[in-house]
Amino acid sequence: MASCLLTHQKDWSIDIPRVEEKDGVTYYVINVRVGPVSWQVQHRYREFSALHATLVNDHGISKDILPPKKMINKNPNFIEKRRTDLENYLSSILSLLLLTLPKPLSYFLDFDKYDVIVILQKFMSNISNDSCYKLKPTDDYHFQLIQVHAISERLKLPCPPVNMVGFQHDFSVILDFCSNLHKVTISEVNSSVGSSNINKSMLYFELSSFKSLRKLVLNKIDPVNLIKAEDLRQKLEYITVIWCELKQICDILLCDTLHRSTITEANSWNKLVEADFSHNKIEIVDDSLKLLPNIESLSLSSNLIYQMPKIEGLDNLQRLYLSKNSISSFEGLNLKFSKLVFLDLSQNCIISLKGLECLCELQGINLGSNKIEHINELDHMTNLQKLEYIVLTGNPLSTVIDYRVKILEKFGERASKICLDNEQTTQQELDTVAVLHAIRFVKEGKSPKTSTFVSYAH
Repeated sequence: MASCLLTHQKDWSIDIPRVEEKDGVTYYVINVRVGPVSWQVQHRYREFSALHATLVNDHGISKDILPPKKMINKNPNFIEKRRTDLENYLSSILSLLLLTLPKPLSYFLDFDKYDVIVILQKFMSNISNDSCYKLKPTDDYHFQLIQVHAISERLKLPCPPVNMVGFQHDFSVILDFCSNLHKVTISEVNSSVGSSNINKSMLYFELSSFKSLRKLVLNKIDPVNLIKAEDLRQKLEYITVIWCELKQICDILLCDTLHRSTITEANSWNKLVEADFSHNKIEIVDDSLKLLPNIESLSLSSNLIYQMPKIEGLDNLQRLYLSKNSISSFEGLNLKFSKLVFLDLSQNCIISLKGLECLCELQGINLGSNKIEHINELDHMTNLQKLEYIVLTGNPLSTVIDYRVKILEKFGERASKICLDNEQTTQQELDTVAVLHAIRFVKEGKSPKTSTFVSYAH
């Protein structure tokens, strides 16, 4: 968790264990510890001097307690003495100013990056400036993980005592801001936070303060960080969980449940209509998807899925994205997907299209970059009367001579409605299809109606 000087007023330390030289400039490496949390800051003497001038002018610090400035002196003995003196200086002024904790001092020591109270003071300052204050509730606001963690931790803390002026802030401003947001993105890049020993997997948070939240994006966030989802289940309409190394969908849908193998209606996300779990490490789609009874769009792209998900209870699912997985067949596809309008299975390992026959509502399918070799595999789709959009590029069959015409021929009178590989059927292709059908009819000894050929050509 983040540091909290408010609750560790007698459990902190500052030391300068060493110096480092960069481009001929001496930097003093400062170790700051508050309770179990520690981090490093580096400053040159010039920055110490600037801080001291501010503290002297604005906060009554004695002018003489900072080690004096001298001409450039690289003597090791001098550097060592200054290191010790600066260490004593920082410890002294933090002790003196602990209750007021001026912003120049807290920022100098990077409390604004690691301490719950100072993080929120800085956040409040940011949302109060002109550009952020005009943010509409429908805009997407981006939070760092440590910021939402700080909000969650602050909810547990008592108000700072009146004499602790430096810790005072109007937390209600932050709560009011959060309560009006409709769209929130929470992200984190590194496994640790800056130079600290804080691990992001320990930055737990809950989102009860976000009363109007409708869309949530978690980017590179460990699902274990979210410790409460009860409020989200009642209001969230869109959720995106990407680059989170998610292995099971239940890890996010049942993040606050101990026994995740038990699926109960009480844990349903009834308002959720769109979910994106792409760019994770999901191998098998678990039964927790039953908790999304009203889902209309589901993305599981860029995972490790090797078989079609056997989904039950998703009666409203219309769009399913499974690109960039390792699916080889349509085994498991059944009438439970009967309302699917669009299916993306590009960049998989599909050889056969057997099983697609049941998707009677399908209007579009992307099968690009698979391993389909035989044009006759299209026979499994020709009876899908609403199908008009098909992508087959990147498959072995797309290298066959007159590939487009042979595919379009499969759809008979509906050939003119087919958009193949993002290209509408041309009149020349329709004419060729009509001729091929005429030849086939003759070979089969049939006598086709003239109107049939007219429909191909027009």
